[in-house]
Amino acid sequence: MKKIATFVTALSLALPFAFAAAPLAANASVTSSQTVAAKTAGTTYTMTKKGATFFKKAKFYHTKDKSSVYYKGAFAADSATFTMTKYSTLNSAKTYKVTRSVTGIAKKTHKTQTFLYVKGYGWVKSYSLTKGIFKQAD
Repeated sequence: MKKIATFVTALSLALPFAFAAAPLAANASVTSSQTVAAKTAGTTYTMTKKGATFFKKAKFYHTKDKSSVYYKGAFAADSATFTMTKYSTLNSAKTYKVTRSVTGIAKKTHKTQTFLYVKGYGWVKSYSLTKGIFKQAD
């Protein structure tokens, strides 16, 4: 019984500190996320009539000597727009599974771009991948 009373006392003394620190942490996270969002603003696209395509069976694509950049996509639920933000790079000379594609027109440059979704990574511009399994040259 003494352990429970000690625990309740310690909890009641620590509780005000937890509530005082929570608003400060929330403000700090909002500020840092706004800074990150401003630095990593992506390109916004409007989907074409072709729109998004889901493959029934994954297709194999590979990268060549140069590594390809992959993007994280944010798709709007209420309009036919999506934003692609650079995330990282794929390894060169490797085979990847592609499960879907999306075609859009950039809002600023008005250029059409097709992205392929590499399973487990993100979206890659279609011109940076080659169809088929990677084969090492002799």
